[in-house]
Amino acid sequence: GIHITARKGTLHTGSYFELWDAIFHIGVIPVFYTPYYRHDFNESILRWKADCGLIWRDKEFGRYLRNDLLFNLGWPVKPGIMFDYYRKRDFLIGGILEYNGEMGNGHFKAARIHDNDLDAYKKSNPKAKNSRFFTEWRHQGALNETTDISIQTEWMKDKDVIKHFR
Repeated sequence: GIHITARKGTLHTGSYFELWDAIFHIGVIPVFYTPYYRHDFNESILRWKADCGLIWRDKEFGRYLRNDLLFNLGWPVKPGIMFDYYRKRDFLIGGILEYNGEMGNGHFKAARIHDNDLDAYKKSNPKAKNSRFFTEWRHQGALNETTDISIQTEWMKDKDVIKHFR
C-alpha cells in the first residue's frame, strides 16, 4: 500500500496534519520526497480518474484505458501523470499540473504517443508522423467581482491528436 514517513509531524485534531521531510512510499519503495506536506482530512492524497473502452471495440483504436492520477501534496499545485493504453495504437504518457490559487484555477497537460497504426489517418493527413503529442493549458479566474476570465490554449503535433486520444 501507500504510506508516508516523516522526520516530524503535527496533528491538528479534526482538521489537518502537517509533516516535515516527508517521503511517500508505494510498498517498500520510496517514490517522492517533499520538505513539507499538509493534508486536509476532507481531501484524498490521490485522485484517480479512469476511462475505459474494454467491451466496445473501436475499429481504429481497439480497446483502451485512459488514466489521470493526481497527487495532493498539500500545495496549491497538484502534479500528476497521464498513462493511457490503446490496444491498436500504443501507450500515451504525459504530465499534469493542476492548480488553484488567488488568481484562479486551471491545469496544464502535455503528453506523447508513438502511434503504431497511422494507415487510416494518413489517408486524410499524408504528412502525419508516428510521434504525436500535445500540450494544453486551461485557466479560469476573476478580474473583479463582476468580470470572469477563461483562457484555453492548445498546441498539437497534428490537428487530431487530442480528438483521437483524449
